[in-house]
Amino acid sequence: MKPISWKHPIMLLVPLLTLLACVEAGPPGDPGAAACGEVPACGGDPTGSWTIEGRCTDEPAFSGNSSSCDGVLSFADVEYIGHAEFNADFTYVITYTPRGPVRIARRMSCLVDDGVQKTCAEFDEDMQDLPLADESPFQSGSCAMTGEDCVCELFLREDPITETGVWQVVGTTLETYQDGEEWGVEDRPFCVDGSSFTLGTEELTEETETWTEENEGEPIKSYMRLTRR
Repeated sequence: MKPISWKHPIMLLVPLLTLLACVEAGPPGDPGAAACGEVPACGGDPTGSWTIEGRCTDEPAFSGNSSSCDGVLSFADVEYIGHAEFNADFTYVITYTPRGPVRIARRMSCLVDDGVQKTCAEFDEDMQDLPLADESPFQSGSCAMTGEDCVCELFLREDPITETGVWQVVGTTLETYQDGEEWGVEDRPFCVDGSSFTLGTEELTEETETWTEENEGEPIKSYMRLTRR
């Protein structure tokens, strides 16, 4: 199997949220989203074998383009089952299987595509094409009205995903270079505390191109939780 980044499913959601463009409206109800707890980036030594216990995504970071029409994106029911190996020779392997639905809720007045108002039923039809998209992480999808919101459920493919590459620690950042990828090093804030390993998923912004003393210890907003095997 071609190695696929373990954050790949989230990245593919961004174009989908852009599709759900919006006009003036109030925010929809929350279908079960929960903010991540604050975990400071403390660094440490990731060498060893780890079991993936779960993943927390800072859902507000994936809201819509308009503050008056923000959607709610929930990963609350998504599970990640697998393990990770960070070897002493600075190679690594992360293998996991995603399971469960990603939920997106939008106000009806926000369901606009190329300036044309759409119904929730029409977006439900669009969901049927999700499995046909190139490298789609979804096996199925559907939308239905819940109160005043159009709520879509996208079920992830339960296919094992493997990432391999090399790693090094720079302060509180775990730098990884994934095999087969062309865009270079990925910076992941992290914290190893005893048998607990918190591995951030967000990349550093242009304003903080390197992880310095100024942002060291800041909360990791989106992360994978692991425990030592």
